Amino acid sequence: MAQIELKPLPPAEAIAYFRKKGLKASFAWQDVWQEEHAKAFTVAKAMRSSILQDIRDAVDQALADGTTFEAFKAALRPKLEAQGWWGKQAMTDPLTGETREVQLGSPRRLRTIFDVNMRTAYAAGRWERIQDVKDTLPYLKYQTVEDDRVRPEHAAWDGTILPADDDWWDTHYPPCDWGCRCTTIQMSERDAKDEGGVTDKPVAFPMKGYTNPRTGEVVRVEGGIGPGWGYNVGKAYLEQQTPSPMGPPDDGAAGEDADGASAHPRRVVTPAEHLLPADTTPAEAEAAFLGGFGASPHQARIFADKTGDGLVVGPGLFRNSVGRPVTLDRGLLRALPLVGQALREPAEIWRAWRSGPEGASLLTRRYIAHFEVDGRPIDVVVDWANGGWWATTSFAGGVDLAKMRKGDLAWSAS
Repeated sequence: MAQIELKPLPPAEAIAYFRKKGLKASFAWQDVWQEEHAKAFTVAKAMRSSILQDIRDAVDQALADGTTFEAFKAALRPKLEAQGWWGKQAMTDPLTGETREVQLGSPRRLRTIFDVNMRTAYAAGRWERIQDVKDTLPYLKYQTVEDDRVRPEHAAWDGTILPADDDWWDTHYPPCDWGCRCTTIQMSERDAKDEGGVTDKPVAFPMKGYTNPRTGEVVRVEGGIGPGWGYNVGKAYLEQQTPSPMGPPDDGAAGEDADGASAHPRRVVTPAEHLLPADTTPAEAEAAFLGGFGASPHQARIFADKTGDGLVVGPGLFRNSVGRPVTLDRGLLRALPLVGQALREPAEIWRAWRSGPEGASLLTRRYIAHFEVDGRPIDVVVDWANGGWWATTSFAGGVDLAKMRKGDLAWSAS
């Protein structure tokens, strides 16, 4: 009988996390701080894009192929040496103007680059899976490798069991420092009980101050957590994937009109939730919207729509690109539960190109839904793309469906 060789599949979530990153030059590791690493690939003192790209490509291949560190080093070192990025050299700090001798490429630095990027990518991918199945596996256990190299603080956290949504994971989801090899194990309620139940109070160590020498910012981190590591890499990744509000589409940029009567589904009216009270605060409206997806103001969630496409739903939906709250129209604010229901239970889903921020073309999913609230018909249209989202509501069937039905019909309830 012929032998079938089974090979492990590449870590799809980890690869997706890594490939979303752009390139960012930096002179010191403190130049790119904490959550910024979710969107930027950087290597300290790799100031030329060609060098950064070579290193990024090597890490990408290591993730996709399961490359060992020795193979990673053997393939990358000649490329870096050919570009002169190896050994100690004089380099000018662009922040201070000071010229001094610095360490560029070396076997030790390549080991750090390899370990940090592999561990953070796997941790981000693992967090995405945690969110996908936390309804049935709602707990996480902190796990060390249990050898003599484990930091004393991490050893004290070993075995800590808490709900996956507990705020403790905002700062203690590993890796928690340079070279940290800790991980988490996801558990069911029964498994958690078998291991003693939820930890009443995780071990806490004294806080310590750290001043970022590049920015002057002073932060406080718990003992055992390295400066710049006091964040959850998985949460940061999901937040980076959450689109921000954008303006309404240009009629001419929303895609070609759909052709043929068969592409125009009949109107399917769905019973809907009530509008929120007129005195609802933005925070209350956002929480109501997020709660419909099992998300919260502190936690994003991945939701699969009727076509199977994944939407990252989280507090970033109500923040601009620099993280500041965006003021939504009062009518839209009250209708946010209907906007969420339109994403979960649409009558139609269309795919078309539209113009986004700064004139960029965005491949957009358009969700159209028809509701009845207190005897009144309400049409809801939601555009969703990686670059942003937009929604509108109209009473008495006031949405012009001939205008809104653009591009290709991806799904229909009728």
